[in-house]
Amino acid sequence: MNSNIQNQFYVDEQGSVFHTGLASSSGFLNIATPNAYMSTPGQFIKSYLIKFDGNDQKIWGTYYGGNGATQLSNVTKDSSGYIYMSGMSSQNSSGIATPGTFQQTQGSANDGYIVKLQDCDSLGNITSNAPLCTGNTLNLTASGGDSYSWTGPNGFTSNLANPTIPNATVTNNGTYFCLISSNSGCSGTHSITVLIGDNLPPIPNSTTLPDITGNCQTIISTIPTATDNCAGTITATTSNPLSYSQAGNYVITWNFNDGNGNIATQTQNVIITAQNSPVANSPQNFCLINQPKLSDITIAGTNIKWYNAAGILLPANTPLVNGTTYSATQTVNGCESLPTAILANIENPNPPTGNATQTFCPTENATLANLAVTGINIKWYNAAGILLPANTSLANGQTYFATQTINGCESNVKLAIFVVISNDVVPANNYAVSFCNPSVGNSSVINLSNYNGNIIANPTVFTYEYYDATNILIPNFSNVNLVIGINQFKVKVINTNGCFKIVNLTITLLQKPQLNVNNVEFCKGNRAVLDAGSGFATYLWSTGETTQTINVTQSGTYTVTVSNASGCSNTAQIIATETIAGTITGIEIVNNSATIFVAPSGNYLYSIDGINYQNSNVFSNLANGSFTAFIKTNSGCEIKSLDFTIFKIQNVITPNNDGNNDVWNIDGLKNYKNSQVTVFDRFGKIVLDKKDSAEIKWDGTYLGQPLPTNTYWYVLQLSDGRIYKGFLLIKNRE
Repeated sequence: MNSNIQNQFYVDEQGSVFHTGLASSSGFLNIATPNAYMSTPGQFIKSYLIKFDGNDQKIWGTYYGGNGATQLSNVTKDSSGYIYMSGMSSQNSSGIATPGTFQQTQGSANDGYIVKLQDCDSLGNITSNAPLCTGNTLNLTASGGDSYSWTGPNGFTSNLANPTIPNATVTNNGTYFCLISSNSGCSGTHSITVLIGDNLPPIPNSTTLPDITGNCQTIISTIPTATDNCAGTITATTSNPLSYSQAGNYVITWNFNDGNGNIATQTQNVIITAQNSPVANSPQNFCLINQPKLSDITIAGTNIKWYNAAGILLPANTPLVNGTTYSATQTVNGCESLPTAILANIENPNPPTGNATQTFCPTENATLANLAVTGINIKWYNAAGILLPANTSLANGQTYFATQTINGCESNVKLAIFVVISNDVVPANNYAVSFCNPSVGNSSVINLSNYNGNIIANPTVFTYEYYDATNILIPNFSNVNLVIGINQFKVKVINTNGCFKIVNLTITLLQKPQLNVNNVEFCKGNRAVLDAGSGFATYLWSTGETTQTINVTQSGTYTVTVSNASGCSNTAQIIATETIAGTITGIEIVNNSATIFVAPSGNYLYSIDGINYQNSNVFSNLANGSFTAFIKTNSGCEIKSLDFTIFKIQNVITPNNDGNNDVWNIDGLKNYKNSQVTVFDRFGKIVLDKKDSAEIKWDGTYLGQPLPTNTYWYVLQLSDGRIYKGFLLIKNRE
């Protein structure tokens, strides 16, 4: 509904809501209901009035005004039910005032108005005493009018204000209508729905039912009741059992049905307590040798019943099975308890252990206590099963039987031991062994007791005496010298009872092959021959080769293992070194001594004639002239040679072309390429400046002219860094 902000509400005693407000002339066309006082607002704004019931449902609506406009409306009601609506009237010349009113015409452009309305649809009220049970009188009641007209189901009619229908039945169910009219001409029709019969569920007489507790023989005998408005007292029914034999918590659902389709329910708890279970410890241990049964289980209870895991009842003489859990119940006053679980452990110890045949010497006077067995709480029996004391003397060829007892249980199976009484009771044996000498010598020192475990088992329980091949006692048996070949010994093995046996111990010491090898050097580009020596059965080099000699071309450590005809082996290493080819880095000449330098450093042999070599790199007292330095390694690898010169410089020349002393010549400069020769006169003038790689031959001229007789000075700077200084006398013909 669309409206302006001019809104006002009034709520009457019946809860009806009256709403008034302002409606425009074009947008508020959904307010009026059929037969309204004014169905449309017209061309001007109008006040409107709408009635709603208590559920906010629209009952009727109308516009109010004349040929002008109305607004600012208010609404109220009086005690007689008349509605009063007031507000402002604008430009209404008709449609507002009724005849005989206080003001018939509008006094100005805007004026007030008040109008009294009667709500015919709200005239009167009807009620009934329904719902009611069949057979009772239905009372219909109407008020608020001057005349009444009733209609209803089964053709019912009445003009009474308060008609009745005696002995009402379900055929009188339905809706009744009453037209209420007033002498003022206003009337309204009202309706009411009547229900004949029972539509209310019974009401339990106890709001909460108490819990029922009992044992396995509980029977429910107290049945709850409820009260129905028509049927009266109703006794409950249930589909749940009313007797219980098993412990647990149960719920009974009680139903109260009045026969008219109305049902009420109520629940009641039933708690059946279990009979106390029998008391027993778990697990319980038994001995297999005693053939235990269910009846051997210790348990406290009455009328015990036994069950297996599948719930099958077992007789009390059922044999117990190890690791099985049995369930036991007791029955008291006819009620069987919940089961008690008991695990049965059947102890069946293993028999003691020991050698099946045991031998003793007669001097031991052995008894059962001397038999070697491993076990706890040993018991001895003869073949007839008779228990024997531990001090029973042993008899040759007899079999004795032993059990052990663990946790109070004797082993079901017995250990049988056959006894032999004999002088040959020490189980020692001859032993022969051979091994390679750990060294290349012809002897080796050993400890004879190292072979005790080879002669007899469990050697620590015996004592020993050692003898040589001539039966001489060896007192220091831990330091016995063996020689290459067969070494014979005798060993006396004695047990704790003094019984003994003498056996042979043969030890063969084999020769270890001896290797004599030398490290080798070889020249770069050549190969080295590695030789392990002759006379061996096998050879195995680290290269995988199997010959006496191998050829190698790379430096390294090579391993060779040889073996002889006895299968003994030895291993040696040979270091093959590729000779480092050094380089002559220089020759230092001091006076008439020459020192030859080589890099890298090492052991070299030196020579200046290529024939005679020495370990020293210094050559002294050399004559003037040219030489060649030769170097080689100790293994004979030669290194490139280098020429050098010890100079002898002449001091006088006579360039007169007589073929004798005509030129100044420095022999050997060809060994020192790019050497510098400079000659000065007494004034420091350079008359010769020559850098040459060949021989110096100067005829004493300068610029093609002979120099005058005089003394000149020279400086010779060699390419190896040496400097010679001196004078030169030139004699020319004057």
